Amino acid sequence: GIKNANHTCNQIMQQKGEMVHINEAQALVYKNIAYSANQLAIASYCSMEQFEDVVDKIQAHQESTLGLSSSDFPMGCLDKEILDRIIEVSLDHRRNIMPHVPFSKDEEDQIREDYWEKMAIKACDPDIAAILEMPEWVDFFNGLEKETTC
Repeated sequence: GIKNANHTCNQIMQQKGEMVHINEAQALVYKNIAYSANQLAIASYCSMEQFEDVVDKIQAHQESTLGLSSSDFPMGCLDKEILDRIIEVSLDHRRNIMPHVPFSKDEEDQIREDYWEKMAIKACDPDIAAILEMPEWVDFFNGLEKETTC
């Protein structure tokens, strides 16, 4: 355990049932869409309050109207060749800093599998340009323009 961390642990245990986990990457996608729409003059807002309102409307449209989640947006990802090179460099680095502790074929396979699971999420971002061209989002922003003015 962590020395003198019993108060922190007790506090966490007391709040365990109350804690709400928000995936910041998921929340960020709605902000990125709102920001990009404003930059492209598809949506306008003049204050942080209006920005947050647009973000809330985007999230409501995706989740309530369309019945989708933030992870259902089209994604743009790094090329597989780049990702392959990253894992090779990482494995080479591990071999160089710990040559006395070689890993087996099974361990290397597990490292690669874990890497690809993580990269499937972290090496991809929502494709904002593609999202803003989708008919359901074009219609949404056309309707939003009439509501939000500066």
